[in-house]
Amino acid sequence: MSCTRSPSRPPWWSLLLLALLVLGRLGFEAAWLAADDAPAAGICCELIPDLRAFMGQMTSIPGSNSPLRWAPSWGWVQALPAGALARGIGGADAGQWASTLAVALTQVLLWATGRRLAGEGAGLLAAALYPLAPAAALTGRRFDVYAVQGTLVLAGTFAALLARGFSRLGASLAFAALAILTLTSSPHPTDDYLALMVLACVAAGAWGRTLALGRDAWGAPTPRGRALAIGLGVVVMVALAVPIAPTLGDAGDLLGVNYFATEATAGKYQRQLTWSSPLALGAYLGHLSWRAWSPLLTAALALGVLGLLWRGRGRAELLLGAGLPLLALSLLPKKNFYYLASLYPVLALVTGVGLGAALRGRWLAALGVPLVGVAGALHLGRSFPDRAPALAQAAAPRYDDHWGGALQASDNGMSLAPAQAGFAARLGETLGELTPAPACSCDHVIALLGSLPADTVWLRRVAEDPCVRLANWPIEPLADQLGLVVVGVGTRPLSQPEQEQVRRAARWATDTLGEPVELIDDSGFARIWVRPPPWWGGGCYDGRRAPGSAPPDGDFPGGLRPGGHGVDVQPGDQPPR
Repeated sequence: MSCTRSPSRPPWWSLLLLALLVLGRLGFEAAWLAADDAPAAGICCELIPDLRAFMGQMTSIPGSNSPLRWAPSWGWVQALPAGALARGIGGADAGQWASTLAVALTQVLLWATGRRLAGEGAGLLAAALYPLAPAAALTGRRFDVYAVQGTLVLAGTFAALLARGFSRLGASLAFAALAILTLTSSPHPTDDYLALMVLACVAAGAWGRTLALGRDAWGAPTPRGRALAIGLGVVVMVALAVPIAPTLGDAGDLLGVNYFATEATAGKYQRQLTWSSPLALGAYLGHLSWRAWSPLLTAALALGVLGLLWRGRGRAELLLGAGLPLLALSLLPKKNFYYLASLYPVLALVTGVGLGAALRGRWLAALGVPLVGVAGALHLGRSFPDRAPALAQAAAPRYDDHWGGALQASDNGMSLAPAQAGFAARLGETLGELTPAPACSCDHVIALLGSLPADTVWLRRVAEDPCVRLANWPIEPLADQLGLVVVGVGTRPLSQPEQEQVRRAARWATDTLGEPVELIDDSGFARIWVRPPPWWGGGCYDGRRAPGSAPPDGDFPGGLRPGGHGVDVQPGDQPPR
């Protein structure tokens, strides 16, 4: 095997194919996002409050403990580009587009890393397969931190390879910077630790091989003394950053140690299995093969592992980077499927590099092209089951009660189908019809109370109109700014304190703004108070839409109708139609 690396300048056909892969996927995702109606849905621990903070679109109320008053957290790695997209192009899908574009950048990094290790075909194969894995596709379609963390992990892997066992100062410092950046990528300590663990395992493979054999990933001689000195410096830099990064927990548990102890010992996740049972230890492997990575891509991954073991470059980095975190996570009784999210780009790289090392030229194309074609067809079926029912049936996840996901928390069936319009979407549309456009000519605040889906409403209404603000209880200090007050029951019942809050708000809104109108849906209802126009007419709100007066068509927008005082809202109640 040659010890020389791939040329730094890629051929034109490789660049062309990469562009087709990336742009083709972005076009496909644009169609999917247009069909999806859950822009605020996340895989776990959504970052919508951070997006609100970065866009400056929330109303700060002294003394309020509303989550709408969150300050910007270290989730800026995801929220900042999403906020820039929302300001630049508008629309409710800005957060999802941030994840989608992160996956596109990951594709480019997969191509760049794969071609350096095993040639152009390996990089193209890795870039093509990654977004076709169900779990990777899911991270790219929701506004959550996992897609961006995958990009950071892969960039760190590339830097570790270019550092040649940490014997090159520039690439080594780049790796350290990316590792520290990963520590600030999420407001949740679990995400940061897991991503850093993957990078640490990749670095251990690169550094350990150089110290033991004096060789880099391409088999070229590498000075051990220099690698030892620079590597120790990288370790110290990252270790010092761990307790300093403010995202790693609250003041009571700075490093999140208590949280991880709970995750490692919580008996409620064992599902009547001991932590050391073969089923529990192998649950992630079963989940990869049945759902998260799909049977087809798992088979390709297994072949990639064999190819790496046979003749692959960078085998220490890739196999340790994928294998050790998988083993460590298998020891936790709680097995969230998204705990593996930082591993997904590494798994794609293992597949592409391993197959590229074992197969060359036409042989790689003979396997890779049908593999991408079949995986792409199954991805189409998963993404648009209504349009491709035969493919959807063929792509349905195969699993039993255990291996497919009974041990997996937050799995939700790994559905990639677009969410259908529901109560939250209708409420957002109705508020858009009831508010003036643009609203910049007046003080305008929409107050949402009860269990209404504030995040989706915010994305559907406020993100499209930068002049509107959202608020929560208390609302009395905003009497002069309120344009709409909305109280009701959304997707969950109200607690006793929430019921009392809703009654108080409804009484206040009726006394202040007049009679409400109602929005009724199968999944919830809301009563909406609209600020009446000044007695002389005009102003910020259309008098035809004020309570007590009907628009020209004789009805209120969105099926609204005049309602009662709205002070008797109860959990699950449905007002008469």
